[in-house]
Amino acid sequence: MLMNALSSCSPEDYPKYLARFLEIAEEHPDYFMLDDVIKELIRVVTPQVISQHLNRLPSDSRRLVEEKLPHSKQG
Repeated sequence: MLMNALSSCSPEDYPKYLARFLEIAEEHPDYFMLDDVIKELIRVVTPQVISQHLNRLPSDSRRLVEEKLPHSKQG
């Protein structure tokens, strides 16, 4: 919830919030419903803003987000 709240207030900074969240989620995988968190991130930040800043994400994080984007092109 915190990552998505911060991202909704500062959408262009979502890559740094997501990176920190994913670190914590990796340490505590049973604490989070990762798919739901990513879907909510896309909803609050908007697919357009998510897409504009995808290049700021590491490749594994980028793939995770791209999988959830509506109408994303899988390569």
